[in-house]
Amino acid sequence: MSLKEKRDFFIDLFERHTIPEPIDSIADVNSPRLSLLANTKSNKLCNNRVFYSIKWVPKYLITKTNANYKAYVIAHYHIGYSIQIDDDLKSVDEYLKLQFKSRAYKITRYVKRLETCFHLNCKTYHGNISKNEYDTLFDALKIMLVTRFKEKKKINDRLQVWQKLYNMYYTLINEGKASMIVVYESDIPISISLNLIFRKFCFNTIISYNLDYAKFGLGHVMIYKQLDWCIKNKFSLYDMGKGVYYDFKERWCNQIYNLDHLFLVPKKSNFITVIVYKIEIFKIQLFEYLRSKQWHVLYNKIKNGIYFMNYSKKSIEYKTSVFSNMLALKDMELINYGHNDYLNLRKPVNDFLYSNSIHKDNVKIYKNINEKYFVVAGNNKAIKIMFIDS
Repeated sequence: MSLKEKRDFFIDLFERHTIPEPIDSIADVNSPRLSLLANTKSNKLCNNRVFYSIKWVPKYLITKTNANYKAYVIAHYHIGYSIQIDDDLKSVDEYLKLQFKSRAYKITRYVKRLETCFHLNCKTYHGNISKNEYDTLFDALKIMLVTRFKEKKKINDRLQVWQKLYNMYYTLINEGKASMIVVYESDIPISISLNLIFRKFCFNTIISYNLDYAKFGLGHVMIYKQLDWCIKNKFSLYDMGKGVYYDFKERWCNQIYNLDHLFLVPKKSNFITVIVYKIEIFKIQLFEYLRSKQWHVLYNKIKNGIYFMNYSKKSIEYKTSVFSNMLALKDMELINYGHNDYLNLRKPVNDFLYSNSIHKDNVKIYKNINEKYFVVAGNNKAIKIMFIDS
């Protein structure tokens, strides 16, 4: 029998809507007298031989430990980023003005530019999603993550447990315990996020987007859309997750919170349990110390290097230049760049749309067969795209 019970507080709370047994209750730090979740079984499950090692306990929650246990806390090196949503906050644009002040226009510009250039639709699945839609969107999200992290040459922990996540989220979404927010461009998903929900807390777990639309700042757009949904549905907290230092998240959040590793050991533990308990504390203290000295950066670099050792990046190289000979277009072939034969054109075309604030319906794509280049033309502006053979 193991003397140690390892738990992840976020998994317990947001995936299972439970808390570890030795914790009697939890409360929001802003409303300490109002219990968010009580553990009625805690008094009955005290095993004097087992201690609990509970990671990722956020400081925005107060935990009340069962009287039969004593607690020891180690601060995690990682921190969390969240947005506290005031009851009187009426819109996401109002939050932008409070948070970003004069720079708020930079965020709304991304949203407006995306809406200017494409047939855009944002849909939230919460409480109801068909199996066919779910499968299609989950596959699309996986492709986005794989593509994005291959480009970074970094391992994505979520992809390592993808089947588990796939099996889990369908039920959670239909039960209202999770949400999936999707930005569609002409019925094609270009950005998807998954969120776990506990009461009025929304915790973002996965977010990714199609790299062909990177110019449009889809990271900002997705936070904008998610926060908009949270405000409209009267959530009190939107949690963007943990990390070491994320300038992107720090700019959005109005609350940076610390995380604790909580150890709970029975007051009447036997000698062996106490020894194992103290060894576990020393081990976690050592790990957090090494993280504070940036050893995790070196470790991740080595791990990613080994994982991608045999992966050679096959990026599509191209160059663009201004095209001014409009008369020559009549001798070129007009093509449909949405066809699968021209997928490589999407990023340079999208960049052109962004730079010139042109809707995709107002551009035409031409192919010069002899000289092997393409021309994107719209609103009296045009560029030449030439792909470079690798």
